[in-house]
Amino acid sequence: MLDFEAIRGRAARHAEAANLANRLIDPQPEAPPVSQLAALAGVAQPLRPYRLSAAEADVARRAPWGGATIARFTARMTLLMRRGVSATDADDLAERLHLRDIEADERTLCLECEHYRVGLCGNDRRAGLHVPIVGRDMAVTLRRCPDFDKTVLG
Repeated sequence: MLDFEAIRGRAARHAEAANLANRLIDPQPEAPPVSQLAALAGVAQPLRPYRLSAAEADVARRAPWGGATIARFTARMTLLMRRGVSATDADDLAERLHLRDIEADERTLCLECEHYRVGLCGNDRRAGLHVPIVGRDMAVTLRRCPDFDKTVLG
């Protein structure tokens, strides 16, 4: 049989601790404590694994974007979405690729390559892979590929 009094007591202690934590984090008496706790836990924010850090974003956005930069960004977003990446992730990855251009980093994404098909590398042996299967994590990781073909974006 459930001990409802014990459950209520534990819930009250957790709520009291959460409210105390909220006051320590950001003392805003007009804001409801639950909303602060949800924001702290990341509930309100969708997961964005490819988003630039604040320092990276400062570098990427330091210089104004010209027409060519905007066109390249848009083409990259379009390609990434055609290859199964969500719009938010495509935006974050395209911005990460812009940062790569600024830093003159020669690494590439499998998603940018002419040989890539969703989940597969069409040139796996020359690319140095043991199998043609390219998982999502690898497809979105900047790496040096000996047989990268950038003709997709020109």
